[in-house]
Amino acid sequence: RFSDYQGRKLSRYFVKCAIIRQEDRLKPFVDTMLPLLDSDDLVELRLRWAIREADFASLIAYLPQLSEQKKTKPRWQYWQSRVDEIISTQASPAPSSDIVDNHSNNRLANLSKHRNFYGYAAALELNSEYQLEHLDTVTDPALRQKIFDDKALARVIELLAIDKTIDARSEWVQMLGRHSRAMQKEYAIFALENKWHALGVQASIQGKLWNDMRLRFPYAAEQAFVTASKKQKVNIDELRAIARRESAFYPYATSGAGARGLMQLMPATAKEAARKAGVKYKGTPSLYINEINIRLGSAYYASLLKRFNNNRVLATAAYNAGPHRVKRWLKKTNGELDVVAFIEAIPFTETREYVQAVLSYRVIYQIKQGKQPELFSAKELDFKY
Repeated sequence: RFSDYQGRKLSRYFVKCAIIRQEDRLKPFVDTMLPLLDSDDLVELRLRWAIREADFASLIAYLPQLSEQKKTKPRWQYWQSRVDEIISTQASPAPSSDIVDNHSNNRLANLSKHRNFYGYAAALELNSEYQLEHLDTVTDPALRQKIFDDKALARVIELLAIDKTIDARSEWVQMLGRHSRAMQKEYAIFALENKWHALGVQASIQGKLWNDMRLRFPYAAEQAFVTASKKQKVNIDELRAIARRESAFYPYATSGAGARGLMQLMPATAKEAARKAGVKYKGTPSLYINEINIRLGSAYYASLLKRFNNNRVLATAAYNAGPHRVKRWLKKTNGELDVVAFIEAIPFTETREYVQAVLSYRVIYQIKQGKQPELFSAKELDFKY
């Protein structure tokens, strides 16, 4: 006999398994049990199932079952606006429709004020300006002088001078961890002034300097990106955005799966990309050289763009999860989804967040340079996923 706690835990496990399998015959079981389990995680899974099947009736039914805190998140505010829009087209009489429609527009307007994927998706729907929300980190002259008395900073400078990048980064991370938020700002600005791009990004993370776009989105390895962009005829901001998401511009980044360097290439992928690009592959250690990594990473991304008819959403998803998985997802959704719904329906959390981040980072780089920002191309918006 199970205790109440054990029974509840077991029920959540069975419901989660049923949602992951996504079989129609299991829907009655899921829809009966879900309201009893008080779980945002399970409700979110059920909502994505509904989105994946373009089942707006279930979306309408399950959005209210999220906790009040979860409802306020940009993701579900965006989808609530989509639901409001559907309800407004079905509502009668007309005045009721107008009220619901206003709710939808107000939600989108509030979302569009912010720098994130759903903010940019809302701005696109409203045809309003994309927001950068940039705020310069301001230094304190009194605190600034103190960093020069820090022996750890002296070690970082010396290590970088003799090209000991890994040791320098380790020293930098530990040094930042010993200091207050105010001092972390000073080190961040010092990194920016010295064009220590990866260390500046790291300082912005540890110092929670989320609104300083100079620190968070620098122009690292710029000549290598310019060369690769021209060679592969690929938008340079897409390459920057991928590298920013993959490695935060740390040249020696290595994932648990074995991906390496700025654009996080697996050795087998790099070898194949080199063969197709007519580049001599010099082995895994060469992937830590920015110029080589960017050259091969851009060649691989260009091949994915070609494979997916220049659809950046599909190519970006394939860069993270593999082209075979993207083809499988497209087969499952069967041309029933728009671009935002398809991204939301990606079953891997890592890939879903990756695609949203890369698309958003590209917009950020475009705004920083005064370019016309573009979350999706016309072709990507028109494509049936």
